[in-house]
Amino acid sequence: LLYFMLVGVTPFKGETVQELKKCILDGAYSIPEYVSAYAQSLIRKTLEPDISQRISILELKKMLWLRDTKFTDS
Repeated sequence: LLYFMLVGVTPFKGETVQELKKCILDGAYSIPEYVSAYAQSLIRKTLEPDISQRISILELKKMLWLRDTKFTDS
């Protein structure tokens, strides 16, 4: 969603469902240069294909953009 909000298109593309699935599983996408370095880093962390390396929700909440946001207890 963040990628779409900043770039205006979805990060993964494919002519078929199989191609789209392969791009998603491989983490094959590009980020335009006009997206700030901070936003690029955040996108890469959220779209990391290796779940053990992907940013957690708790870590995401501590990121600069969300640091002062008040979250409900869940």
